[in-house]
Amino acid sequence: MVWCRKEKKGVIFDLDGVLVDSSEFHFKAWQIWAARHNTTMSYEFFRETFGMVNDNIIPHLLRRELTKEELKALSDEKEAIFREVARGKIKPLEGAVELVMGLKKAGFELAIGSSTPKKNIEVVLESIGLAEVFHVRVGAEDVSRGKPDPEVFLKAAELIGVRPERCVVIEDAVAGIKAAKNAGMKAIAVTTTHPRERLAEADIIVERIADVTVDMIEELLNQR
Repeated sequence: MVWCRKEKKGVIFDLDGVLVDSSEFHFKAWQIWAARHNTTMSYEFFRETFGMVNDNIIPHLLRRELTKEELKALSDEKEAIFREVARGKIKPLEGAVELVMGLKKAGFELAIGSSTPKKNIEVVLESIGLAEVFHVRVGAEDVSRGKPDPEVFLKAAELIGVRPERCVVIEDAVAGIKAAKNAGMKAIAVTTTHPRERLAEADIIVERIADVTVDMIEELLNQR
């Protein structure tokens, strides 16, 4: 008898807006950081810039040009504040943990592919009880090009040992969906931060992570 080995399959999760909503903790961290540096961060400016890299936000807040070294130090300071205010307080979005555990039980290889610093990823996963599930985590330090470049997802796929065409990415951002498609992967968009029409490039669009099922992902991978 000849046994056919089933090909591995993977799911790569973005973090914020997919597994958690950490926006309130980032806003609080920015406010603390801004007060230390004699400036302010309005909620309107925060919403407008949420998801942008710190290197683009900080010069606007301080109203001056900064060296690369200054930017790194100031950005690291803000992220350290975020970890301090968020540790143990972030909650998973409804249905997120159930989906992750269901995928693990069904034999999927799992990874995080995020623009977030890895220390932040660690704090978030520990806070929602999924640190032991996601052994593969690709963060900001691991890539030289951000989304919509596919580097983050291709690296995650390589680390879990799954071909890109056998991976599904779950994202909430326009750039993230583009990155998934640029990587040759299937993409599921969650409308937690952007309206449905802006995420039209995704293969499937849902309102909540709780709407995503293991069967839905299996069927998506079986499509040609």
